[in-house]
Amino acid sequence: MTWRSSDPTVATVDATGLATARGAGSTTITATSGDRSGSTTLTVEGTPVRRFTLAVTRQGTGAGTVTSGDGGSTAAAGAGRVLGSYDSGTGVNLTATAAPGSTFGGWSGCDTVSGTTCTVTMNARGRSPPPLPGSASPLR
Repeated sequence: MTWRSSDPTVATVDATGLATARGAGSTTITATSGDRSGSTTLTVEGTPVRRFTLAVTRQGTGAGTVTSGDGGSTAAAGAGRVLGSYDSGTGVNLTATAAPGSTFGGWSGCDTVSGTTCTVTMNARGRSPPPLPGSASPLR
């Protein structure tokens, strides 16, 4: 089964059929399986979910990667590497892995830290921490 929104600026729909409002208006949601399909109109009123971009910044000369807990994003540690876009209120776990010969020094800008894992909640307040090794910084 595949799902599609005729206007992703109004709503997007994921592989499971879950629709997420993006802006006011109407869109047609279509489900297709083989040679059969069905559609419905979805109308979005009011303020939809806001999305925020998550990026990481590296301090120092070491190397490594940062992986998001959803498994969908991995970035080489570096300045302003974007890991993805997330809905407001979403908690995101980031895990740092130092490359051979490098050392992970810690996180900043996280809601919580446990070892090499940083948890951030995407929200409008954003974060602008001073860059430290592996720092996480949601951008608006």
